Amino acid sequence: MGILNVTPDSFSDGGRWNDVRTAVRHAFDMVDQGADIIDIGGESTRPNSLPVSSEEELSRLEPVLRELIPSIDVPVSVDTMKADVAERCIGLGADIVNDVNGLRGPGMVQLCASTGVYAVIMHMNGMPRTMPSSMGGDFMEDIRGFLRERTSAALDAGMDRNRIILDPGIGFGKDPDENYRILNSSSFFSDGYPVLSASSRKRFLAVKYPGMDRDEASAEAAVAAARSGARCGEDPPQTFRITPTAMTTAMTMMADPQKRYSFIFSDLRRSDSFFRHSSLQNSSPNGMGSPQ
Repeated sequence: MGILNVTPDSFSDGGRWNDVRTAVRHAFDMVDQGADIIDIGGESTRPNSLPVSSEEELSRLEPVLRELIPSIDVPVSVDTMKADVAERCIGLGADIVNDVNGLRGPGMVQLCASTGVYAVIMHMNGMPRTMPSSMGGDFMEDIRGFLRERTSAALDAGMDRNRIILDPGIGFGKDPDENYRILNSSSFFSDGYPVLSASSRKRFLAVKYPGMDRDEASAEAAVAAARSGARCGEDPPQTFRITPTAMTTAMTMMADPQKRYSFIFSDLRRSDSFFRHSSLQNSSPNGMGSPQ
C-alpha cells in the first residue's frame, strides 16, 4: 500500500505532494516500485492535528482522484472519516474507504454497505486533536473488542464480510510498548478478517529500533508484522525475505481467512526494492477483488 498524503501537515510528508501533477507522478512511481494499492489522504490524523472541513478535504482529494483513477491500474483507497467525502470519492472511482474512526461517523457504515466498497475499520484511542499517549489496562482485549463491535455494526448494516479489513491502529493513542506488542500480534485481532498493519515512520520506531533511521526501522517493523500475520490459520509460517537494500516504509498484511495464507503489500515511499508475498485477484473495474 503506497501512501499519498495531499495535506500540508501530515507527520512524514506533509506538503510534498500538494501539486496535482506531482501527486499523480508520485502515485505512479510507487506503483512502479511495487505498490498494489494507492491510499490517498486529504486530512492529517497525526496527534494534535486539527480537523478540516469536508469542503477543504475534497478540494485536496478531488483534483488528484480525477487525474489518477482513470489512468492507474491498481485499487485506490481514500483515507477519510467523513461520509460525504467518502461518497464523493467513491463516485470518482475509489475502491476502498480507509477510516481511522472505525466507521463511526454519521452515515459512514451505511454508505460502505450500500456502495459495496471495501472498508478498513481502524481502532483509534481518542481523536487526533486530543489523542492520549497510551491506553493502559488490557489494551489488546480493548482493541479487539472495539474491532468486533464495529465489525458487527458493519455486518448489521449489510456489508459483505469479504469487504471488511481490520486495523488495530498502530500509533493512534498507544505508547511504544503497546505499539510494539500490536505489531507482533496481528493475528490476535483477525477473527478471520484481513488485518492491515501500518507502522511506517512512526515515532515509536525510534524507541524500539534505536540507532536506525525511520526507513530502516520501518523495514524491521514490516518484517515483524509479516511474521505475525504469517502465523494466521493452519499453514506453517511463511518465510519472508528482504533484500539488503530494501527500504520499505510501511506494509499491509492481509491474512486470507479462507485459504489461510498471507498477502503482503509494501508501502513504498522512496524504496527501490520491496518484499511481497502475493497479490489480490483483479475482479473489479479498478482491480480490487475479494481475496482468493
